[in-house]
Amino acid sequence: MRLTGTILICLVLFVLAKPASADRLTPETLWDLVRIGDAAVSPDGKQIAYLVKQYDLAENSGTSSLMVQSLPATLDSDVKAAAFESPLLNEKSEALLKDIKGLGSLNWLAHSTGSKLVYIAPGKPAPKSDKKNTKEDSTDEPGEPQAWMLDPATGEAEQLTNVEDGIGNLITSPSGDAIAFTVDVKIDQEVTEIYEDLPKADARIIDSLMYRHWNQWHDYAYSHVHVVSIDDKGKASEPLDLMATLRADCPLPPFGGSEQFTFSNDGKEMALTLKLVNNPAESTDSGIYLISTQGGALKNITPGMPGYDMDPTYSPDGTTIAFHSMERAGFESDRNRIMLYNRSSGKLEEVTEGLNQTTHHATWSEDSKSLYFHSETRGTTQVFKIEIDNHALQQVSEGRFNFSIVACVPGSNR
Repeated sequence: MRLTGTILICLVLFVLAKPASADRLTPETLWDLVRIGDAAVSPDGKQIAYLVKQYDLAENSGTSSLMVQSLPATLDSDVKAAAFESPLLNEKSEALLKDIKGLGSLNWLAHSTGSKLVYIAPGKPAPKSDKKNTKEDSTDEPGEPQAWMLDPATGEAEQLTNVEDGIGNLITSPSGDAIAFTVDVKIDQEVTEIYEDLPKADARIIDSLMYRHWNQWHDYAYSHVHVVSIDDKGKASEPLDLMATLRADCPLPPFGGSEQFTFSNDGKEMALTLKLVNNPAESTDSGIYLISTQGGALKNITPGMPGYDMDPTYSPDGTTIAFHSMERAGFESDRNRIMLYNRSSGKLEEVTEGLNQTTHHATWSEDSKSLYFHSETRGTTQVFKIEIDNHALQQVSEGRFNFSIVACVPGSNR
């Protein structure tokens, strides 16, 4: 009788446990979830565009869609941040592009003909040379990553660039007439180029460190920032390399992205994150350098600062450049400060002095009187606001969530 009772109890537990196991988060259900990628607020502050990536486990690949939806006209004054328990503010969204491989670097461009969406996607395949365009020669393989511009009003997209090996890290100018991106420019010579009489040599000359960094071999090329102007008809100029002949990378490998270079508000200048030192493998001394968008000499605004200086951003009023900075040399996990550079006087000031937190993604308020950033605290990542004049700090998000900043909404204090 006791054995029968035990069996019955086990059967009941099995029946009760079965539905619970079906609801468990498995690797398969995790891959079924979509990922939100790049997001950008329109220049008029009325829309947000963002990328949604979905993976196909069987195909071992993923595709992205470009979504646009309206931002709510008003928010309750007591709303600090939307989270899972908050009501959905706007559930209507429109897909302007669907299921594109290699879609990324989403930005708005305040073009003279109206706001446009600019992004990176595979370009049109280049025609094969010395062959007739026959059915056998055609290919469905996508081209290299190129810059595209899409009119959200019509849904029409046009390819802006045709760079042979593709581009990365696309950004747009606040002036609405230019874009910038990175191109891998081959400068160093391979063994077969140094010794032309050894065309089959399979070797690598190693006479310094950084021949391999993290999971990549040095490929004899450097990531250079290029600028392209966009005319009133939406046509792009030939790319201009702002770092020509420079054996340096922007952004810094291996984790840097488009946050490491930016346009000034008038589009006439760029601020770049560069590591120009004699011993890059032993140094954390990166700096912020200014250069005209027409090319020319570099100006270092962080001399004598031996730690990482990165992620420059111009204030909306054009007077100041904010950037992240680590104080100590050789300390890769030092506290990330926010420094301010006065463009008129050249004076440097730390706005986060005394703050026992590290900072990320410093973002100017529209009135240039404060900065937003997100920072780790008590096992979460929250958004904070700090005043420029008195350095007063305010936490503007809450809850057991990890928040990150997209942008300040133009035309508002949101």
